[in-house]
Amino acid sequence: MSKLIQASRLTVVFIVLIAVFFIVGYATSQVASAADSEEWVGKVTGMATGDLEFFVTQRGEGDGSVRGELTVDLNFTGAYGSATAICSIKGNVTNGILKGIISGSVILDVAPTGIDGELIGTIISETQMSGTWSVTHIAGSHSGEWTAEKVR
Repeated sequence: MSKLIQASRLTVVFIVLIAVFFIVGYATSQVASAADSEEWVGKVTGMATGDLEFFVTQRGEGDGSVRGELTVDLNFTGAYGSATAICSIKGNVTNGILKGIISGSVILDVAPTGIDGELIGTIISETQMSGTWSVTHIAGSHSGEWTAEKVR
């Protein structure tokens, strides 16, 4: 019986070590990709307000991939109240036009719900971008404008 317990403990330790290895590897790859990217920080306004942060990894003149986060304070109407949406942004910049997909979740009093939308914009200068955003969720939709400035 004691050999079975020892084998079980070794198996658990082995699984934990593998999980730690993969977590550390994932975190390291994220830092490396952010270092090769331009960081942009901005605000969203309109039917909701919030903060925007994304990274553009250049692929060529005016082209690149976009990854980031959007945190928005949503003022719902009716029984849902208000909540904060935490979303990810994934997209591309092609010929100076940014097109991104917004996806995430909103935690409501009744239950968590998904939120989806789009972020579209143009590069105004080497340090400024702006555009429009829209999202839909269980309680309806929100939209507005956004601006961002290059941090590095």
